[in-house]
Amino acid sequence: MENTDTLISQQPKYNARAEFDQAQAVIMHEPSSELYYGVLHPHAALFDSYFNAVKAAEEHKQFQQLLKNKGLEVFTVKEALLKNVVDSEGEPIAGKDLEAFRKFARSCVRLNTLAEKGLNKNELLEQHIYLDQVFQAMHPVDLVRTILLQPNLILKKTPTNTFVTADYNANPVMNLYFSRDQIITTAKGVILTNMNSPQREIETRILSMCLKKIGVTPLLDLSEENKNAFIEGGDFFMMNDVALIGEGMRTNRLAIETLMKADVIGTKTVAVVKDRYHYQPQMHLDTYFNIIDNDLVAISHNRYYATSGTKQELLVDVYTKELDTYQLTETSIPFKDYLQLHLKVEVIVLSDEDQKNYGLNFLCIGPRSIVAVKGQSEDYIAKMTAHNVTVDWVNFENLKQGWGAAHCTTQIINRKS
Repeated sequence: MENTDTLISQQPKYNARAEFDQAQAVIMHEPSSELYYGVLHPHAALFDSYFNAVKAAEEHKQFQQLLKNKGLEVFTVKEALLKNVVDSEGEPIAGKDLEAFRKFARSCVRLNTLAEKGLNKNELLEQHIYLDQVFQAMHPVDLVRTILLQPNLILKKTPTNTFVTADYNANPVMNLYFSRDQIITTAKGVILTNMNSPQREIETRILSMCLKKIGVTPLLDLSEENKNAFIEGGDFFMMNDVALIGEGMRTNRLAIETLMKADVIGTKTVAVVKDRYHYQPQMHLDTYFNIIDNDLVAISHNRYYATSGTKQELLVDVYTKELDTYQLTETSIPFKDYLQLHLKVEVIVLSDEDQKNYGLNFLCIGPRSIVAVKGQSEDYIAKMTAHNVTVDWVNFENLKQGWGAAHCTTQIINRKS
């Protein structure tokens, strides 16, 4: 496989025109020590239930290897962050890249003090200077650990030894392994999103640095455009000249309109799939809907056959690009009708049980070629076989307890049309 620098020189512009195009490059995060805090209190971490963090990391490694075997260039967050700051022996490489990396990692540490045993203003300033000195000596691997754990040091005076002690806590990036959400990839390039959940705000900053390290310049950072415009990658699909964007729990209309106004999508049509259900196990469009080929999609039973007027019903607003701007041209089309009559695709309807088992959250790596989590029903397997869909199975027994699977844990940043 070609190295990263060769890949970048051959493909200076990363983009994706369709979900079913051949996947070329993917960015992922292999979970490590930061995941412990998430499984300690799953709901506070936006997780479903407790799972084994060590086994989750092993599952992720196996998934990475499967994608590499399929010919994808896999960029992990840790590898990207360490690019140009450690050599082949793992030793630091002095220079401006390392200094910028130190500065970013240092910004991830907060110093506080307790009032009853606290430090005065000058003493706290001295501690900031001291910590700056520590970071000048810190190994890049520990800088990565700092970024993932987001430490908070509560300093207190003590009359002995070093005359200061600390309580340690952290605000770790527990959801970073769901690397679908911090980025969206359009026909025009890569865009940094603005996360809906306060637990995940820091993640786009981390991914911004990763993209820079691997030679990808984002077209837009949505958080800089409008702090109230929220969109997450799980709500975004490219389908040639149509972009399907879910509007629901995690993505709002303001964000979609901001993307259209900035003209960074690159399609003639934007179809906004309005979800009023706001149900955590179906938080994103990719949890109950997915694309397999230019003429084949899959959707869960409860969404495809939802009764008209219920919250489970999906309605579509259509924006069409006229001259240089998108105009709202149709409103509230039933999603079922939009798929059949507008997109003219065949629809595989999968059971709600398979949806609950993340059967819809597969990753399409090429036309009628998907990676799906093990444990789906015989009906699921039969329907995929009947439509000539090749399925590679991956074990996500632990990873999926965070409320996501193969699609959620990957962001394809380049596809070959």
